Amino acid sequence: MIGRYGQILKYVPVLAPQNITSTATGTNAVKLGGCHRLTYEVQFGSVTATSTDQNVVITVLASSVATTNTGTAIAFNYRVSGAVGTDTWGAITAATASGASIAPATANNALVLIDIDPAVALNGPTSLDGAYTELVITPDAGATATNVSVVAHIEPRYIQTSPVSAS
Repeated sequence: MIGRYGQILKYVPVLAPQNITSTATGTNAVKLGGCHRLTYEVQFGSVTATSTDQNVVITVLASSVATTNTGTAIAFNYRVSGAVGTDTWGAITAATASGASIAPATANNALVLIDIDPAVALNGPTSLDGAYTELVITPDAGATATNVSVVAHIEPRYIQTSPVSAS
């Protein structure tokens, strides 16, 4: 039996599972050079807040450097899963540079997929070798728990046994 083992898609953990409570937290940056498509998988665990209107906001930053929490916020598309154990998804939604604002009840134990087109991440740079993106997850100050992890799913331009580094 032959497995793919990350040869067709590259999986890079960019935020280890943790409870960020109400602290804005950035992921590690992903280098877009050699990247055909990039999808961030944001896996929420328990998400609770003192009020139902205290949302979690996810923004995407694009930058020419790999430094955390730097860069320009960009627009993106995202999709939120249904409840755990179901095969349901919400509509693909366009988020502005201000980010996607997700209610605690919606984020609780949900998966959020964020799609990035490297060609437009930095308004069409002449070279993607220096382009990076990262997520910033910002719970409302009233959050009592925000358990989250993030994995980058990278579709490389050229499939390889030993892919080029994404950092």
